[in-house]
Amino acid sequence: MNKGSDWDMPDPDSTALKILEYVSKGKLDIVPDEMGQGMYNTWREDPSKLAKIFSDLYYVENTN
Repeated sequence: MNKGSDWDMPDPDSTALKILEYVSKGKLDIVPDEMGQGMYNTWREDPSKLAKIFSDLYYVENTN
């Protein structure tokens, strides 16, 4: 999904373990990593703000 990106990505194994832990507790709204939690919180606060963040990222990455 982020092929070619220089972002620090969470470890797949620890992410999978967190997902399984949440599912076993019956939690279905799962955001297992720090970056995702920030995006989720931004979306809950103001969805248009998250859209702007991604729009800005897209245009910065594709104009350089």
